[in-house]
Amino acid sequence: MRLLFSVLLVAGFSTAQAAQITNTTFAFPGRVEIHVQPQLSELDVLFVVDDSGSMSEHQKNLIANIPALTKAVLKNGVHVHAGVTTTSNDCSYTKICRGQFFGNPKVADSKQGDFLSLLATNLNVGTNGSATEQPLEAAVAALSEPVLSQDHPDFLRSNAHLAIVLLTDADDQSDKQTPESFASFVKALKPNPGQATVASIQVLPGDKNCKTSEEQGTRLDTAIKLVNGKMISLCAQDFGAQLGQLGSGIVGQVTQEIPLTTTPDASSIVVTFGSTTLVAGDMHYGWVYDSVKNAVILGDKIDWSSMSGDELIVSFVPKDWK
Repeated sequence: MRLLFSVLLVAGFSTAQAAQITNTTFAFPGRVEIHVQPQLSELDVLFVVDDSGSMSEHQKNLIANIPALTKAVLKNGVHVHAGVTTTSNDCSYTKICRGQFFGNPKVADSKQGDFLSLLATNLNVGTNGSATEQPLEAAVAALSEPVLSQDHPDFLRSNAHLAIVLLTDADDQSDKQTPESFASFVKALKPNPGQATVASIQVLPGDKNCKTSEEQGTRLDTAIKLVNGKMISLCAQDFGAQLGQLGSGIVGQVTQEIPLTTTPDASSIVVTFGSTTLVAGDMHYGWVYDSVKNAVILGDKIDWSSMSGDELIVSFVPKDWK
């Protein structure tokens, strides 16, 4: 006898790890099969770019290395929204105001064929901006009302992982945001653990070979530390490689978890996608079983594009049935 029923999103999925469980099959006295209709994981990336007069070469370096940053994300089928704002503190220096997005269209969408070229164009914000760089305040404004709804209403998705990337050669000089208030804002916006990533591309403390337009402070460093973020040297020789690592790390954050309906005999678990059987015990290219969460965790480096299929199946023998 086979009993089939539909199951909607199951408690235990974080919103950044959405996958649609279409049905669970009980085949007595054999195995349980959980059928999963994969949904593209979603990633919203906000770039806050210093547009002051000293940033021309640094902007070019970021633009040239965007493929390194996005390679792992796009390879894993993540649906990306990317928006660009600047560190300038008012409209008198630039065509955009605090928190508004640069470019037309303002949101680059990875489902569009010209995603990388559009993002590169939007990142070319120029160097006519204010020398009073306020990246923390700009990031908060871009993700808050009324700018969020009035300027780029389709950017921020509730189910998406959020990545904030700050590019500047100066310390933060925000009037209304402190490192502490910025960290509180990010944590309130994305309260689920691991649902937000913050990285600053900046002059690192003690980096005497990296030119800066002014005296360095500690506000930006403190903000990044408070959100457990990543700092990348603005002048690093392996700049592209570090961006690639950042992209891979973001993919790891949106890896899917598949909660199981009952405790399995772990040795009996089989995970397939179409005609491909995923490798057990491989936390990067296959899957692992998390007994604490009672969930199958899919690897962060699986190349889904190399496989044919439209449904993932987790099959196992319940521990109580043995």
